[in-house]
Amino acid sequence: MLTRSAGRQTFFVRTTKTGRGMMKKQLLQPMSLLDIEFDLKQNASMRHLSNLQLSRPWTRLQNDAVKVPVTLFIAEFLTYATGGEVVNEPLFDYLEQGLAWLDMATDNYANFHLVLLMRLSLFLGFSPDTESYADHALFDLRNGVFSLRMPSHPDYLDERESEAMHQLLRLNFETMHLFRMNRQQRNRCLDVILYFYRIHIPSFPEMKALPILRELFG
Repeated sequence: MLTRSAGRQTFFVRTTKTGRGMMKKQLLQPMSLLDIEFDLKQNASMRHLSNLQLSRPWTRLQNDAVKVPVTLFIAEFLTYATGGEVVNEPLFDYLEQGLAWLDMATDNYANFHLVLLMRLSLFLGFSPDTESYADHALFDLRNGVFSLRMPSHPDYLDERESEAMHQLLRLNFETMHLFRMNRQQRNRCLDVILYFYRIHIPSFPEMKALPILRELFG
């Protein structure tokens, strides 16, 4: 679990086929927002939860046919992106805010995962420098800057894609519908973002939920 006050933690949870056990299983769905109690002083690789309850029930996030694949993708992404994450309350709060927005959204959320992933890089310490952008600049994926000079390595975007990346970086959940893309463009944008993360996070693997997400938004 990614916790607000203790970073990433691993827990051992006993469940049974009784009503109480089944309730625990329902609570432990990907991206559930929980209130938990545990002993932080306990010196163990896996901790025991002394209390577990739902903090905020989602309305559509875990049962909508379109939002469920997005939620599973984000859950898998966070598994890799926050693997070594220590306490990072701003990151946690941003995720909670983003998921709450998606839960209530009824339309105009096709770019949600793109905006969320790029904004998360800010909290992880390698967000692109938008102030370095200029017309005809190239986006250097390794250094996270826009440059008028061609980098000495192959990890950069051409002028057209660099401009699109700059536009994406300026968006938030409320304005992201203004950035119109077809399925091919959206998938290319996602590929670039994931490649950017692989450059900055060692051993970032191929994601299992990615093929399903590619088919969602046309």
